[in-house]
Amino acid sequence: MRRPNWPVFAGEATAAYQSLSPEMTRAEGEIYFARNSYFANADKLNAQNGFF
Repeated sequence: MRRPNWPVFAGEATAAYQSLSPEMTRAEGEIYFARNSYFANADKLNAQNGFF
């Protein structure tokens, strides 16, 4: 979802997700500031057996 004209903040959040759901194996988050007006959040999540 990367856009060249949208500032983005990205981070690795696996430990935070695992504290609530130990099945999580990977969590990455991105927050975009779009069109100088909107924030959009996108998370990429992986869990054991595909469930969390």
